[in-house]
Amino acid sequence: MRALLGLLVLTVVFGASFDEITWRIQELLCGFVNMLKDIFPMILLAAFVLAAVVYGIAQMLPQEIKARAQSWAWHSIVFTIVAAILFYVLPFIIQAFMPEWDIEYLCG
Repeated sequence: MRALLGLLVLTVVFGASFDEITWRIQELLCGFVNMLKDIFPMILLAAFVLAAVVYGIAQMLPQEIKARAQSWAWHSIVFTIVAAILFYVLPFIIQAFMPEWDIEYLCG
């Protein structure tokens, strides 16, 4: 019985400060989204350049190592292209499925 009473008190206490908690969570998520918007294109560019450098260096290596390095480089290039497409298209997809969740309005 005491455990249920304690749980009820905790529920009331946390329910009273629910707005403040959700505001903090929203600030945290908006900060994370804005950080990703700033950093992610640079990470994609660096990964693309690194894959191109590995592909170029692989041309001078023996055949077996060359095949592995080229395979890795092509997989990295495809990954960066797919990630870039998702980075720019995903907000529109989210907006289509959840119109009430507008990240530009919430984090603007």
